[in-house]
Amino acid sequence: NVLNAVSLNAVSSIQNTGITVGARVNTTNYLNVRVSPSLIANILGTQPANVAGTVIKGPIYANGYTWWKISYDTGPDGWSVENWLRK
Repeated sequence: NVLNAVSLNAVSSIQNTGITVGARVNTTNYLNVRVSPSLIANILGTQPANVAGTVIKGPIYANGYTWWKISYDTGPDGWSVENWLRK
């Protein structure tokens, strides 16, 4: 069943990164921060590498990426792709 495979992959993704709502994360590279979890959503700004923040929503799976809404300590807050975040 395709739905079950997607669900299992989603759980694996969360477990592998350790990122969850409430977690503290840092950016690993320059990262666009978007108004919603989509590659075509408006960009609110960019966060440079090594900026810290707190995960406030997610995960959302869209456009082949896992997205988390981050309240960054400085700069714009919004949806960011998991690939450039570390716990």
